[in-house]
Amino acid sequence: MNQEQEMEQILERAQLSDKQRMFCLYYLKSFNATKAYHRAYQCSLQTADTNAYRLMQNPIIRDTIKALKRLKFQQILLEREDIVERFIEIAFSDITDFLSYGTEQVPVVNGKGEVKTFQNPQTGEQEILTETVDVIHFKPSQEIKGHLIAEVSQSTGGLKLKLHDQVKALQWLYDNIDNQQENRGEDDPLTKSIREAVAHGVF
Repeated sequence: MNQEQEMEQILERAQLSDKQRMFCLYYLKSFNATKAYHRAYQCSLQTADTNAYRLMQNPIIRDTIKALKRLKFQQILLEREDIVERFIEIAFSDITDFLSYGTEQVPVVNGKGEVKTFQNPQTGEQEILTETVDVIHFKPSQEIKGHLIAEVSQSTGGLKLKLHDQVKALQWLYDNIDNQQENRGEDDPLTKSIREAVAHGVF
């Protein structure tokens, strides 16, 4: 039985109205009773703020939400290997995983925003005047792992990308990972990389 089927069983046993069912499901996504009520009942936020509190006092609603939360928690439990893998991704991520940079030829424009041209002495034709500039191109969001990015912000200077702290991720790995090869006097590749980072003063 998959998660959706188990959730459906929980909701059926509770014998809730359609809107109450939707309230429970929306609450499970946001853990905000007012927002969940607003979406389920399609009312004003003021009405939702008042009625959501009352609905949450309903023992059947509370028990249903608790059962759904337990099911959701069971489904997302992580093994230690999952946590280690996430820290590995952070620790060894590279800026080129998220963007590319280099130089490009672009048209030269004047103060009016008009593209400048010049007469080619060999052909006599008017051609666009270009210059070499440094450029940065961010990769499309669907091509990168969003969980490796701590923050994205927009300012007058352009788009700003902030990654999670790689040093802290390396430190966590160094403190927590089991070196299974240690007893044989040799390092596995991952632990060896971490030890080299420590030796070179990363921490």
